[in-house]
Amino acid sequence: MDKIIKEKWIKVSVVTVLIIFIACIGGIMLRYNREPIKVKAQIGDNNKLQVSTEITPPKTEQVEKIEVHIKGQVNNPGIVVINEGQRLHDAIALAGGATDIADLDAVNLAAPLSDGESKYIPAKGETPISNDSNQEYSGKININTANRETLMRLPGIGEAIAEDMIEYREQNNHFGSIDEIMNVKGIGEKKFDDLKDLINIH
Repeated sequence: MDKIIKEKWIKVSVVTVLIIFIACIGGIMLRYNREPIKVKAQIGDNNKLQVSTEITPPKTEQVEKIEVHIKGQVNNPGIVVINEGQRLHDAIALAGGATDIADLDAVNLAAPLSDGESKYIPAKGETPISNDSNQEYSGKININTANRETLMRLPGIGEAIAEDMIEYREQNNHFGSIDEIMNVKGIGEKKFDDLKDLINIH
């Protein structure tokens, strides 16, 4: 009887020592690998000690991606892909940054963004229709500060005319009045009538 108890005690002691040893090894691996380790030890039917370890990969949180359309005064307007929770200033950076004439004070750079949203970065001198964080900008375009893409938003103004307008204002120290755009090749009285209520010089 004492012999049986002694054998069982020896087995339990061996199992305990092995479990402590494996746990120490597992702790070291966990420290450097950052992966949880499960250790199992049991005595099988053949009275032999069976030890097994299982490494469980750590759970990682998947970051959702969203698409936002950045328009207006950025160097590379278009669709940008950002992480959910990022802000307008992050999207502007991915769109190549703001242009020299962008009016960043007119937008909320800390505004959170949602998937499928569009944001318009106005030029200095453009008038917003509201102060809402999701606003689109419209109204009169300042022909003295607008870049080519902004000028091309005007009806009947293509790439060639927009570039001629920029060249004219650079050579003549800006437009002195809105009707001065009729000095630009391709803009006559009829086209000016279509544009006069959509443009300004201040």
